[in-house]
Amino acid sequence: MTVLQTTGPGDALLELTARDPGSLELISGWLLEQIRPATRLAYGKDIARLAAFLEDHDVRLLEATRPQVAAWAESMRRTVLEDGRRAMSEATIARRLSSASSFFTYATQMGDLEVNPIKDMKRPRRHADEDGIAWLDHGQMIAFLEAAQQHSRRAHAVVAVMLTTGARTSEVLEAGAADLGHTGGHRVLTVTRKGGKRQHLPIAPWVGVVLDAYLEGRTDGPLFATSPRGGGRGRLDEPALHRLVRRVAQSASLPQARAVHPHSLRHSALTEALERGCSLRDVQALAGHIDPRTTERYDRMRSRLDHSPDRKSTRLNSSHLVI
Repeated sequence: MTVLQTTGPGDALLELTARDPGSLELISGWLLEQIRPATRLAYGKDIARLAAFLEDHDVRLLEATRPQVAAWAESMRRTVLEDGRRAMSEATIARRLSSASSFFTYATQMGDLEVNPIKDMKRPRRHADEDGIAWLDHGQMIAFLEAAQQHSRRAHAVVAVMLTTGARTSEVLEAGAADLGHTGGHRVLTVTRKGGKRQHLPIAPWVGVVLDAYLEGRTDGPLFATSPRGGGRGRLDEPALHRLVRRVAQSASLPQARAVHPHSLRHSALTEALERGCSLRDVQALAGHIDPRTTERYDRMRSRLDHSPDRKSTRLNSSHLVI
C-alpha cells in the first residue's frame, strides 16, 4: 500500500494501491492540476479504487484496457448493502469513470500512454437514478431543523445554511468563517463554485442568528470546524457531515432517514424554492447550475410526484382495504 499526499488547501492522504512509482508521480501531477480541493480528494479516491481493483487482477494502472475498466464498473453495480439495495448509484459510477478518463487523458498528454483506453466508453447517464434521491418536503425540513437544533449548535448551523442556500456539500465544507459578510444590505456567504467562480449566497436573518450563536464571534478558520485530538481547529469533512445528517434524520423520525445524505439538503432547498413559486432562472442562479436543464430536473422530479394520477384519485381510500 503506497500513500500519496496531495498538496494545497484541504490536504488529504490518499492510499493508492500501485506497484510502480511512475504511476504515483503521474497521479500526483494530475491531481495538482485540479483547482478545487474537493475535486482533488474525490478524483484521488476514484483512481485509488480503480488501481486497487486492477491490482487484484495483476494489472498495472497504466496497462488497463477498456474491458478491464468496464469490469470495474460492473463490479460496482453488483455491490449491494445488507438490505439488498445497491451500494452505488449509476451517477456515482459515471463520476468514477469520468475521473478515470480524466486521468488517462492526462497520461496521454504527458506521453505515458498512447491513447486513453476508455475515451469512447459508454457511461451511465448522470440523471439515471433520479428516484434514488431522497429529499424533504416543507414539514420534514422543519422537523429536520428542530432535530438539528437539539443535536448541537454546529449541527443547527450547517443544516440551516444548507436547507436555505441550497449550497453544495463541498462549497459549505470549504467555506471559512471569513467568507461571511455583507453586501447590498444583505448578509451573505461567499462560496467557491465549480470552475473556481466565487458567488454570494444570501443568508436569511434567522440563519444569521443561528450562525452567530455557533461561531461565538469567531472570524477565522473553517466556517464549520472540528476539534482534533491533537489540538487546534480542523475542518468538518464530508464523511463526518454524512454521519451527522444521518443521525439528525433519525432523530427527526423521517421515514426516509436511512436514505438522507448531505445532497438531500441541497435538493430539498432547491425543491422548496420551486414550490414557493421561484422561477427556474432564479433557482438556477441560486444553485450555481451552468446548464438550465440541470435545474429543470429538480422541477421535473417534484412535478412528477405531485401530479401523479394516483394522488388525484378519489375512487380508492382506506375503507376499501381489507386487513
